[in-house]
This record gives sequence, structure tokens and C-alpha cells, in this order.
Amino acid sequence: MRIWGLSVIVAMLFVSLAGAGFYIGTLQKEGEVAKLQQKVLQLHKMLAVVEESAKQRETPVIVATPVNEQINKPKLDADRDGIARAFEWTDDKGTGYTYSEEQLTVLQQDSQNRDYKQVLRRFAEQELQKDIDSFQTIGSTLNPRRLLVVTTDNSLYEISMKKRSTHDQIWTVEGSNTLSGIEKPNETELYHLLKLDDADEEVQAWAKDLLETPEWKNEWMRKDGKTYVLIKSSSSESDSIELESVRVWGEELYVDYQALSYGDGADPAVINDYVLIEVPVKGAGDATFRKTVFVVE
Repeated sequence: MRIWGLSVIVAMLFVSLAGAGFYIGTLQKEGEVAKLQQKVLQLHKMLAVVEESAKQRETPVIVATPVNEQINKPKLDADRDGIARAFEWTDDKGTGYTYSEEQLTVLQQDSQNRDYKQVLRRFAEQELQKDIDSFQTIGSTLNPRRLLVVTTDNSLYEISMKKRSTHDQIWTVEGSNTLSGIEKPNETELYHLLKLDDADEEVQAWAKDLLETPEWKNEWMRKDGKTYVLIKSSSSESDSIELESVRVWGEELYVDYQALSYGDGADPAVINDYVLIEVPVKGAGDATFRKTVFVVE
């Protein structure tokens, strides 16, 4: 019995040592990941400085980021990312389409229906009575697939499609929506990052009052035809703000940002206590803030 008990104790010690080694290894990996994340954030900040400098030396060119599936060069000079978001923001989600089993059986007899581009063109011609000028996939999934479509008369459509694996991999149009009456939206990402000392006295006084508060804040004000936006972190030295995007749609201002909370001992170089921007756009609309992600490092 004594030998058996001793064996159990030894086995438990080995398990404990193995667990401790795994825990220490995990902590080491987490530390390495945190260091890498800090370096990535530093690179992002350096890149932002370079991009801002380049913008000041040349006329800004707005480039859309989704995967391009273009037929011809689009006529619209608007930011396609912003247009895609406008479809997400609208309360009117357009028209939905349903199919009976008999309809799907007929559709799967045509091999062209396995090519979503062919299905999209046919839908535009037959249902919308339009010719497609350009289109591109938006969103993060390919099935179902969302597409931003521009027709030759400069109309904008959001088309949703689905591949049906139970019907010979054919594609069907599941929904369509349009932004009525909009040919050249006022969509831009032009703004200026400001240091507190670079702002005029009125903006400085407004910003300083907000910076003295201990909690997270996002506020805006207008002065002399410009909009000023301040986003600040909490009073914790480990909290940080990263600006993601600034957009103007009509007279509405939309600001996306990331809230980051680092652990003790974080590199001060990666901490942004606040972001102050100047948007040279006249308008009487509101500013809408969206926190896209909250990360605890």
C-alpha cells in the first residue's frame, strides 16, 4: 500500500509539473503575441503619418477596397465602401425573391445558371430593365454573396445572391435594393488629424474640458463650416484609441473607431489618449459614432 501511495504522489507531481510548464509556456506565448501586436500598432501609426504626408502633397484619390469584379471602369467617383455602408444603414431593405421547387428544377436545367455573373446580368436586363456598367462583391462571404452594382444610367443597386448546392450549384437572386435618386453621392474620407495645440482657442477649450473627464468620450462640434470630432479613452494609462474611418454621407458624419485596453507595462508609444480631427465639410446633420471593436490586450 505504501508503494502504491508513493506512486500516486509521484504521478501527481509529474502532472503538476507538466501543467505548470504548459502554463508558463502559454504566458510566454501571450507575451510574445502582445509584443508583436504593439509592433504592428507602431507600424500602423508610422504608415498613417506617411499617408497623411502624401495626402498633403497631392490631390487625394479615393480607392474602394472590396474585391473588384468589374466589367467596365465605373463612372461614379464615389467611395464604394461608403456606398455599401449606406445600404446597410438604410431601413428599407428592398425586395426579396422566393422560388418554388418547380422553378428551381427548371433553373437547374440551364448550365449558365451555375455562373453567378450570367445570372446577375440576366436579372439586371429582365427584372431591372437595366444594363450593368460595373459590379463588385462586397461583404465577407461568397455564399451568400452581396454585390454592389452600377448600371449604365448611374443607378446603384445592392444585389444578394445564393448558390444552391441541392440544385446543381445554380445561383439565384435573393434580394435587390437601390438608393433612389442618387447619382453622385457626397461620399468622402477627407479629414485632418489635429494635435491639441494646433486647434484654435475655441476648439482647444472645448477639447480640454472633455479630456479632463475620466470616462471614455466621443463628442463633436461645428465651427466656421468645419466639424471637429474628439474621441478620448478613459483616465487609465493603458487605454488607447485608434481611428478606423471617417465618412460623410449627405450631411451626416460617420466615425468608426477602435477602443484598446493594454495591460500594465504597455509601450507608451502605442497609446493614444485621444484623437482630434477636423472635417472640412459643411452640414447641419448629426455625427454618428461606432465602436467597431474593443480589444483587451
